[in-house]
Amino acid sequence: MNPETKVMENISLLYVEDEEYTLEAVGELLRNKVADVNLAKNGMEGLRHFRERQPDIVVTDIRMPVMSGLEMAREIRALSPQAEIIVTSAHDDTKYLLDAIDINISQYVMKPIAKERLFSAIDRSAHNVLLERIVAEKREMLEELVRDRTMELEETGEALDSSLRKLKKAMGAVIQAMTRVVESRDPYTAGHQRKVANLSRAVAEDMGIEPDRIDGIHMAGVVHDIGKVSVPAEILSKPAGLSDLELRLIRTHSEAGYCILKEIDFPWPIADIILQHHERLDGSGYPRGLAGDGIMLEARIIAVADVVDAIASHRPYRPAMGIERALEEISRHRGTRFDPHVVDACLRVFRENGYQLI
Repeated sequence: MNPETKVMENISLLYVEDEEYTLEAVGELLRNKVADVNLAKNGMEGLRHFRERQPDIVVTDIRMPVMSGLEMAREIRALSPQAEIIVTSAHDDTKYLLDAIDINISQYVMKPIAKERLFSAIDRSAHNVLLERIVAEKREMLEELVRDRTMELEETGEALDSSLRKLKKAMGAVIQAMTRVVESRDPYTAGHQRKVANLSRAVAEDMGIEPDRIDGIHMAGVVHDIGKVSVPAEILSKPAGLSDLELRLIRTHSEAGYCILKEIDFPWPIADIILQHHERLDGSGYPRGLAGDGIMLEARIIAVADVVDAIASHRPYRPAMGIERALEEISRHRGTRFDPHVVDACLRVFRENGYQLI
C-alpha cells in the first residue's frame, strides 16, 4: 500500500467489471483507497450485491454480458436515487457516456484506468456521500427541533417567537454548511451564490413580493448551485470552452441540487426553485424545458440574478464583462428568455437605486 494514500474507512465501494484480470487488478488498487471494497463480475451480480449491502459508491464498466453497467445503474437509481455511480469506459463509448448522463451519472473514467483519475473520481463521490450524511443529520436535527418546539407551543403561546428564531437559526446553519461545501470545490464561483441571493432579494422587494416569500427566494439563491458538488471540479474551473459532453455534465447540477434538498422540509419550495432556475420563459432552458407560467416566479427571479452575476463577474474562461454588459443581456432577452417584470425590476434596482453586486 502507498503510505501517502489515506484509506477511507467510512466509505463502502462496489466494483463491477467482466474482465477477470481488470477486476482483480483494479480491485486491488481500490483497496489502497477504500477499506470496504467488494467485487462483482457482471451487472446482475452487481445489482444483487447492491440490494444486499447498499454500498456508498459503485464503480462499473459499461459494456458487460448478462446485464450491462447502464442497465444495472438504472435499477440502482430506482432503488437509491442518490447512489454515487462512476462508469469506466473505452474512448469509443461516447454514446454510452451520454446515456449515462441521462440517468444522472456525472462521473466517468476512461480506460485504460489511470490511478489518479480513478482516485479523483472516488474522492468526489465520497465528498458527496459525506455531504448527504451531513444533510441527513441536520434534517433529523431540524425535525427534532420542530417536534420539541411544537410541544412547547402546546404548553405556552409565548414560545412562538423564540421557537421560530431558533428554527431559522438552525436552518441557516445547514444552508451555510452546504454553501461552503460547493464554494470550496470551485473558487471561481466563491461568493456567486451569495451575490445571486442578495440581488434576487433586492429584485423581489422592488416587485412588492411579500416578505416571507422573499425569505424563501433569498434562501434558494444561497444554495442554487449546490448540485455542482456532483460535477468534477476540473470541469467547473476549466479555462477553455466545454465539450458537448462536459456541457451536459454541467447541466445536471440543477437536478442534482433538487435531489439533495427535496427531502428537507423547508417552509418554502426550495428544491423546486433550484430545479427550475435554468428554465427559460420561451422553453429553451433545462432540465425540463418549462415555459411561461410553468416556471415558478421565484425561479424566474433567480434566473435573472444568476445571469447578471455570471456575466458581470470573472469566469474561468474569460474576464469579468461588467454590469452594463450584463444588463444589456437581460434587456435583449426581456420577454423571451426572461420574465419582463423581473427584468424591469432588476434594471430599476441597478439604474435607479444604485445597487451594487455584493
